Amino acid sequence: MAAKSSSAKNNRQFIGGYDYQFISPFDQHCSICMLVPREPVKTSCCGKSFCSQCLNTLKEHHSRPTCPNCRSQKITQSSFDKEMDKRIKELVVYCSHKRGGCEWRGKVRDVDGHMSACKHQLVECPNGCTEIVYPHTLDGHMKDTCPHREAICQYCSLRDRHNIITGSRHIDECPEIPVPCHNKECQEIVIRREMSAHVEECPKEMVPCTYAKAGCSETVKREDLESHNKDRLKLHLDIAMKQIEEFGRSNETLSTKVNSHKIMKLDEYTKHKEEKTVWYSPAFYSSPGGYKMCLSVFCNGNGGAANHYISCFVHLLSGDYDDTLEWPFKGEVSLELLNQMEDKCHEKELLRFSEGTPVQYRQRVRGKEIGRGGGLQEFIPHSELGLKPTQDCQYLKDDSLYFRVSVKVTSKTRPWLVM
Repeated sequence: MAAKSSSAKNNRQFIGGYDYQFISPFDQHCSICMLVPREPVKTSCCGKSFCSQCLNTLKEHHSRPTCPNCRSQKITQSSFDKEMDKRIKELVVYCSHKRGGCEWRGKVRDVDGHMSACKHQLVECPNGCTEIVYPHTLDGHMKDTCPHREAICQYCSLRDRHNIITGSRHIDECPEIPVPCHNKECQEIVIRREMSAHVEECPKEMVPCTYAKAGCSETVKREDLESHNKDRLKLHLDIAMKQIEEFGRSNETLSTKVNSHKIMKLDEYTKHKEEKTVWYSPAFYSSPGGYKMCLSVFCNGNGGAANHYISCFVHLLSGDYDDTLEWPFKGEVSLELLNQMEDKCHEKELLRFSEGTPVQYRQRVRGKEIGRGGGLQEFIPHSELGLKPTQDCQYLKDDSLYFRVSVKVTSKTRPWLVM
């Protein structure tokens, strides 16, 4: 049996009198707390006895307090009522924990001594809940009513406190608890972790038309999908024909864009070479809806090619269409250093990104990072850049170089998603 709350227990320290259960009634009570007086003091006005604590508290709150008993005079003097105190301490009372099972009875003067050894005093629950109980009810409390007692979920076998296992949060998250399908017409009860799989097959689930990608915007119950397709057959054929015509027109445009080249100009070649800085081209896409890339050029060469060659590398970047692309990237990149005299003798290299290429050169890049570049350290010697009159060839002119990049992608892209 749970006891009164701790706040109620603490309030007793402000009550002056004895609140014991007396064997025989006592006819004297403190007029302030209405209990049998504790350490009684007698007033000079009417001779009435009050608890010492009660009277002192009254005086603390009022500079000239009126006697609570006679109310006709001011309390001027008071003295310890030794005779009444003696009578009171001889009175026989029950233990305060009689309700908890204690059968002791004795004089008031012996109560404190008994209470220090009473085995029926209220105790706090060892589980750390807020209840204060009598010892003889502790086992039942810890077993049957304590909110912190150990409990096991009957569905997922999770062990935790009872108030957690039975709380709304666990009930709403338990993966093994049976729950009804969210489709009201479906009568199935499914354990929560299997609900997604059930919804994928539920005959009452609303699903898009089989020809949604072709343009049919209707949604129907899964069980009605077959009849819908039969009833709307002509409509679906009409939509499909329009889509085919549109794809035919757009394919011509896309083909032109996919096969187009990217021309990039590198200025201040001499400065980049002398300062050994890396030049990065503007970012470009392999095709509409394709992979985002950039070109890097080491005018003074990279690694073992330093001071003798130009080094060139192609890098993957984070692009707008990465979620729709196949990863890692596969394809071929044609890299050309253009002859600025005639449309011939261009320095050309083909960079292949295949299954045999280490994945770190082909993997998806996120954020503002630049992917690891694939290319050539010895792309072209510095000695080959100048004018070759007999060949009408000059790569470096007016301190500038021109590069042409084209990409042939073999991994999967989705150009029809480009807005």
